[in-house]
Amino acid sequence: MKVKTSGNVICFNFEKNKLLELNSICNKLGIKVREIPKDEYSKTVGELMGFQVQNDGNTRNCDFDEEMMVVYNLGSSLDKMLKKMREKEIEVPLKAMLTGTNQTWIPKDLMLELQEEHKQMNK
Repeated sequence: MKVKTSGNVICFNFEKNKLLELNSICNKLGIKVREIPKDEYSKTVGELMGFQVQNDGNTRNCDFDEEMMVVYNLGSSLDKMLKKMREKEIEVPLKAMLTGTNQTWIPKDLMLELQEEHKQMNK
């Protein structure tokens, strides 16, 4: 039986085993997972998700080492994926949904925003 694809996840800086485990979970739920190579970090999050999004021709340093994942169009599969991740003890502190605002950002800007949100929530 073929599983219908229900959404996308893009991953940054995942160690190999964690990415394999996430892939296993997502494949069962029909979620497509893509690891983003560092040479694509200058693209917008929307571009990396497969959309045509205007990129400002960014030339600044886009590299970062933190693990981060961005999800799009998961619907009810989101809760199932997160539950399975908790069961398998797959921790990814920096997680975001693709939005109309962040789709135009480069991944590093999204990562910095998520870190700031975590700081504010944990004060």
